[in-house]
Amino acid sequence: MAVSGLDMLTNGVNISNSIDMTMSVIGLIPGGAAISSIYFVASFGSELITGKSISDHIQDFVDYIFYRLYRFYGRKDDLPQLSASAIIAVLQLLNIMVVFFFVLNYTSITISKTIVVLFALMLVILNYWRYLKFRNYQQLKEKYKNETFKVQKKRKIYILVYIFLSFFLVFFLSFLKHNLKVI
Repeated sequence: MAVSGLDMLTNGVNISNSIDMTMSVIGLIPGGAAISSIYFVASFGSELITGKSISDHIQDFVDYIFYRLYRFYGRKDDLPQLSASAIIAVLQLLNIMVVFFFVLNYTSITISKTIVVLFALMLVILNYWRYLKFRNYQQLKEKYKNETFKVQKKRKIYILVYIFLSFFLVFFLSFLKHNLKVI
């Protein structure tokens, strides 16, 4: 946790250090040590093989989505950074909702709608701040300037599949719970 906290102070809060911090906290919960250990071993393996941890790969993917969204909204919007940050936050919230669905379904924890709205607003602000202060569009544009059309097309498919699955899983799990009472 100390390493993740130091990373947050140095590089700002991002997906990579947030996932690492979350997994560290999960390791302290009874039964969570196995989940946390599996994650960190897999992440270490990923780092040995690819040079990047699992959370770094996820952060790179989100940065790429931000880059593409900024580029898209930059053509038609006065605030492309805010638009891209808001969409990233919605996708993150949908992903978190899938995890919370299982946590809330199998525990007695409840979360009010106000907390969800405040959390979503916090995600927009954190993403906006990240891409304003720590990783701006110009840096991402420089990183992806030599991207071939073939790679760009393949990554676009990954983004569309990710967006589809993010929405689909939330609606599918809600349908199973409320209509079929399966979960």
